[in-house]
Amino acid sequence: MASAPSYLRGVYYRIALLVSVPFFVLLFFAIATDYRNGRVSLETRSVQTLEALSAGSKEGLLTGQSETYLKPLAEWAMFQKETSGVIFEDGSGKVVFSKMRLPQDEILILSSLSKMPVEGNGVIKAPSGKLLYFRKEVQSWKMVSAEEIFGYSGKRQLANVGTITLLTTPQILRQRILQTFLLSVLVIVPFLFISMIVARGIALKVTKPVFDLIGAFKAFEQGDYNPPLPNPRERELFELVDQFRTTTTRFANLLKEKDATADQLLATAQELEELNTTLEDKIRERTRELQNAKDMLEISSTEAMEANRLKSEFLANMSHELRTPLNAVIGFSELLLEEIPGPLSPDQRECITDILAAGRHLLKLINEILDLSKVEAGKMPISFTTTKTEIFVQEIQSLMKPLLDRKFQELIVTRGEASQSLYTDQGKLKQIVINLLSNANKFSENYKKIHFEIRSDDRMHSISVRDEGMGIAKENLRHIFEAFRQLDGSSTRTHEGTGLGLTLCKRFTELIGGKILVESEPGKGSVFTVLLPLDPTNPVRLDDQERENGESACG
Repeated sequence: MASAPSYLRGVYYRIALLVSVPFFVLLFFAIATDYRNGRVSLETRSVQTLEALSAGSKEGLLTGQSETYLKPLAEWAMFQKETSGVIFEDGSGKVVFSKMRLPQDEILILSSLSKMPVEGNGVIKAPSGKLLYFRKEVQSWKMVSAEEIFGYSGKRQLANVGTITLLTTPQILRQRILQTFLLSVLVIVPFLFISMIVARGIALKVTKPVFDLIGAFKAFEQGDYNPPLPNPRERELFELVDQFRTTTTRFANLLKEKDATADQLLATAQELEELNTTLEDKIRERTRELQNAKDMLEISSTEAMEANRLKSEFLANMSHELRTPLNAVIGFSELLLEEIPGPLSPDQRECITDILAAGRHLLKLINEILDLSKVEAGKMPISFTTTKTEIFVQEIQSLMKPLLDRKFQELIVTRGEASQSLYTDQGKLKQIVINLLSNANKFSENYKKIHFEIRSDDRMHSISVRDEGMGIAKENLRHIFEAFRQLDGSSTRTHEGTGLGLTLCKRFTELIGGKILVESEPGKGSVFTVLLPLDPTNPVRLDDQERENGESACG
C-alpha cells in the first residue's frame, strides 16, 4: 500500500493535470484558429495589393517606362511587411522590372516564372524559405490603327499587356503565432501554479481522510474489526466514517451470530447423518419390495399373454370344428327348401327357413371369431393385388343391393378425384366396406339414404360411409371398436349383432397399413372414413387435425 505523502502528491498532480489539459487544448485551438485567420487575411491583403498593382501598371507595361511607372509601384508594395518581391512581365513574357527583398531569392524566382501558372497562386521554395506567389494578367484596350491618336474612330480590342507576380512570406504568421503562444503561457503558468496550490489544499483536506479510511478498510479485510478511523471536519466525510464504524460493529455482531449458527448446523448435520443411515436401510428394503412386485408383474404378464394365445388357438380350433357340422346344416336346409327330396308344407317351409337363417347367422359369427383369432395370433394372411376402382365400386353395389332393397334404402356413390386403381388386399378392403355399409343399413330407418364416397390424393385413398341413422354419443366413440362391445347390450335390444364387425374393420384396416376415423352426432348419423396408403409399405400417419377427429377410434 502506498504511503500517505506519495498518495497525496499523486492526487494533487492529477487535479493539476485535469485543470491544465483543457487550457492546453484551448491554446491549441486558439493558435490553429489564429493561424487560419492570419493565412486568410494574408491572402486577402496580397490579392488586394495585386489588384492595385494591376490597375496602376498598365501605362508602364504599354510604354515600357519601368523607372517612371513600375518602380514606384514596386517600392509601394515593398512597404508591406509581408511582401518579399514584385515582378513585372510584358505581354511576351519578358521581365520588365523586378524588385526582391532578399537578392539571393531573385535568381531562383526569375528562373521559375515559366513553370508558374499565368494566373493563380501557390507556394514556391526559395533560399530564404517558403514563399507564397500570386500572379495576374494585366489587360488593357489596345488600338488597332494609329488613326485613333489623331481623333479618328478606329477599331480597338482588349489585349494582354503583361503579367504581375507578387511574392509574400508567411514568416509574419509564425511571428504572430509565437506571440500568441508566449502570451498564453504567461497567462496559464500563474493559473497552473494557483491550481496546484488549490489541489494540494484539497488533497490535504479531503483526500487524506479518504486515504486513512481506505487504510481502515484494508485492516478490516485482514481481520481487524476495530481499526483506527480518521476524524474529518467535513460533514459528508464524517457521515461516511460514522457509517463505516456502524458497519464494522454490525459485521462483528454477525460473525458472533454466524459462529453460533455454525455450531447449530454442525449438530443438525450429525443428526442428518444418523437419519441418512436409517433412510438408506429403508430405501434398500423398499427397493427389494418393488423388485419383487416387478417380478410378479412380469410373471403375470407372461401368463396373461400365454392365456391370450391359448384362447385365440382355442377359438380358432373351435370355430373350425363348429363350421364343419354347421355347413352341413345350412346345405341340407337349402336342399330341403329347393324341395329336392320332396314337396314341403307351408309350416315345414317356414321352419326350415328359420333354421337356414339361424345357421347363416351362426356361421357369420363363427367366421368373425375365427378372423379375429387369426389377427390376434398374427396368422392372418395378406395378399396385395391391383384392381380398377370402377370394378370395386360395382362389386360393392351388387353385394349391397339385396340388403338395401329390403328397407327401400338408396346407396349414393360419389367418386371424387379418385385413383383409377386400388393396390391393396382386395378381400380385406371389401370386407371392411361391406361391414360399414351393413352397419349403416342396420342402424338407418327405411327409405333413408346411405352415402358411399371414394377419393384419392398424393398420399392416400379415402373411403367414407355416411348414414342418416341414430348417431353415436361422444362418450361412446372410444368403445365402438372393442371386441364384443355393443352400445345397446340389453337383452331387449332392437338390432342384432355380435359386436365384432367394427373390431374387424379396425384390425383389417391397420393390417393393410391404413387408419379408420369416425365422426358422429346423436340424431344426425355417423361418418366412418377408411384411409389407405397408395403404397402399403408406407403406412398412413395422421396429422394433428386428422388425429383430433379420429383419436377415440384409432387410439
